[in-house]
Amino acid sequence: MIADPLYWLELVVNGLLVGGVYALVAVSMTVVFGVLRIVNFAHGSLVTLGMYAGVVAVGAPFGLDPYVAILPGFVLFLAFGWIMYVGAMDIVVRRPMLTQLTFTLGLLVVIEAILEIVFLPDPRRIRAVWASSPIDIGALTLSTPKTIAFVAAVVLAPAFWGFLRWTWWGMAIRAVAQHPDAAQLVGIPRRRVLGIAFAISTAAAGMAGMLMAPFLTISPYIGSGILGAAFAAVVVGTEGNVLGAFIGGILAGLAEALGIGLFGDEYKNACLFGLVLIMLLAKPQGLFAARAHV
Repeated sequence: MIADPLYWLELVVNGLLVGGVYALVAVSMTVVFGVLRIVNFAHGSLVTLGMYAGVVAVGAPFGLDPYVAILPGFVLFLAFGWIMYVGAMDIVVRRPMLTQLTFTLGLLVVIEAILEIVFLPDPRRIRAVWASSPIDIGALTLSTPKTIAFVAAVVLAPAFWGFLRWTWWGMAIRAVAQHPDAAQLVGIPRRRVLGIAFAISTAAAGMAGMLMAPFLTISPYIGSGILGAAFAAVVVGTEGNVLGAFIGGILAGLAEALGIGLFGDEYKNACLFGLVLIMLLAKPQGLFAARAHV
């Protein structure tokens, strides 16, 4: 084990930066949990789609900066999420839990297979030229793309929470999550509200993928690992709690970073899910169980 304090400081800061992006994915997942009551195994593949959207945007004929591409990417993923809900998830949401799990797991496999057919299994990397230089803060060196992703996640996750808390559509989403029958009785359009919730969740997952693309090696199956970290964040932060999912994402990134420092990169997932197992035993309803609503 390395005893250099600077090494551990950089490791913890790196864990915080990566944890911020996990938090954004976890926030988008917890809305699907809290509103649609679906364990969406395909969510990780939506993050992967976001990464490949960045690959397409950077390449010919578009030639966009990967960060400039995020805004049109958000709009496209919003539309894609709405189409997914209307075309499939609206049917699946009314089916038993086993059907939902089987469908979303199958969707994950199909999306990954399509990505491998279209883009081949070869690893890919993209970068923004202006963001390639690291950020030096004294003796501490930070990755610029990771810092940008963290700042974006810190801005977007509270904005997402504010949307759910203060807008009419956000309050409608929370009403459907807590009392679907009562919400429908007072005139809230249940199907439209659920479709909007799923579309926003899909768009947030796509944005997270586009934010991560400049600092990861992209492959068709990378989303599965990110899905595991996001699930861990949701469990730690409490299912259905947006701010809890955000904090859970930060803790997931820190757990991975400390696992790398203590045992090596190959054991980071073991440390992460060790944290989840301890949480399930000590506080099975999560850190924010008292406020477990979207």
